[in-house]
Amino acid sequence: MSQRSRNGLAELRHCSDDSRETVFAPWLLAADGAHSTARKTLSIDFPGSSFDQPWHLADLSLSTPFEEDMGHVFFLDGDRFVFFIRVIDDINEPPKKNPIWRIISPHKDCIGEVEGVKPVGDPIWQSDFQVSHRINQHFQVGNVFFAGDAAHIHSPIGARGMNLGLEDAFVFSRLVRSGQMARYEALRKSVDEGIVKKIELLSRTVMGRTTLARLVRFVLLQWLMPTPLFRPQFIKTVTGLDHPVRI
Repeated sequence: MSQRSRNGLAELRHCSDDSRETVFAPWLLAADGAHSTARKTLSIDFPGSSFDQPWHLADLSLSTPFEEDMGHVFFLDGDRFVFFIRVIDDINEPPKKNPIWRIISPHKDCIGEVEGVKPVGDPIWQSDFQVSHRINQHFQVGNVFFAGDAAHIHSPIGARGMNLGLEDAFVFSRLVRSGQMARYEALRKSVDEGIVKKIELLSRTVMGRTTLARLVRFVLLQWLMPTPLFRPQFIKTVTGLDHPVRI
């Protein structure tokens, strides 16, 4: 990828046959993920921090006493926790005896410590991943713009990653329509930066690495969160309604 005059130039590689295609465009929106080629090509800094312990993600069939229309988080001994949320391919599918749940935890072997939870068979899919909280130094360089994980990454706590990227793309498309692309960085960077910081703080609280953090986690999540004062704010955070979308 490069820039020539007022155009963006991208060389696309087709994975099916390894053929190459060159594309010119008046601008490029780089949404090529956390390891963005566009970001590296343009030497854009990606400052932030990473947790030292990988997190584990898995989809598997479980026998559980859980209600299926909500997520469930359990805090175990020390700094360990595990989060469960139902995976639904088709909203009209009939109820299953042992439905598929997505599990997120920094610890692989803690499922059996949750009362009433029993895996049924092997995981359908699983992966270990590094949790980082980072944001691009710039969201625009010349006629190349950045959105989604190419612009910012954070932990899956809060379920904001995909929706925040879609919000970037929505704002960019409106700015393209009105010919105001130069406003993109000013409109998006401060919003995305604030959300990344919020998710990092929430993630560190949930992890509870220190005695103080575990005390805050206990008070915040088990006592304050259900109250009318905190619950609406938490719902706004996880639904992406905690800030206006400015265009």
